[in-house]
Amino acid sequence: YNIILIENAPSIILNLKKNIKGKYILHLHNDISIISHYHQCLEKYDLIISCSNYIKNRVESFYLSANVVNVYNGVDNSQLLQYASYRDKMRCLFKINKSDFVFGYCGRICSEKGIKELILAFKRLLSTHSNIKLLIAGSSFFKGARETPFINELRKDICGIENSIIFTGYIEHSEIGKFFASIDVSVHPSIVNEACPLSVLEAQAFGLPIICSDSGGMPELVTSKNSIIVSRTDLEDHLFKAMENILNDFQQISKMKKASYKNSRQYNLDKYVKKFYKEIGGTL
Repeated sequence: YNIILIENAPSIILNLKKNIKGKYILHLHNDISIISHYHQCLEKYDLIISCSNYIKNRVESFYLSANVVNVYNGVDNSQLLQYASYRDKMRCLFKINKSDFVFGYCGRICSEKGIKELILAFKRLLSTHSNIKLLIAGSSFFKGARETPFINELRKDICGIENSIIFTGYIEHSEIGKFFASIDVSVHPSIVNEACPLSVLEAQAFGLPIICSDSGGMPELVTSKNSIIVSRTDLEDHLFKAMENILNDFQQISKMKKASYKNSRQYNLDKYVKKFYKEIGGTL
């Protein structure tokens, strides 16, 4: 083979390289430190493609001589924006008024994603703002995943305010545009270090203002004009202040929306494919 491309599983090379010759390329989109033995495999690759400078730096911290290039993820804007007209339909489905201001979270429902801190921060907002909602899309893993003790804990946290904090359940990725069409601000409160979450790129494609934690590669994907980046130290308090800041300045929201549209252009799927092919030495 000319090229053997391995997706996010560094240790596979240990067996493959014994029997198959070729240029070995690793496409890495998780923090390598999560699997302790992965770093032992890095020196065997001819090229490593990261999805953020955070991941690139992590690789180089384990293997300084690694040949690493960064190619940010891309999203299909046309696929997403076909659902732009679904705003009213989705709001009707979840009993959200047209006049309500909606913060949204999309991702796995687990403790490391900062979702509990987001819920607690939002509950504090409800004491001074009446026409606001928090829409939470996702499950503990993928479609069909059972509810976990953590999700049950969250349901207790929102007891009595279920009309304000709404769980949609799992949404197929092909239809995730419906979710983004229905919200006003996208919140990404992850506690663990994220590599390059697609949800941030998808939200920007919809022109949504971003609130995100200073997690891993997330700050690389946004700008000071379209986002509020919050510290993971005292996360609940920082999320509360960020959401309150946005609610108190609607002129700021308009500017952030325009900046998100503008910033999303560099994460177009076509640009991603061309750059990826270029780095592996291929042609389109």
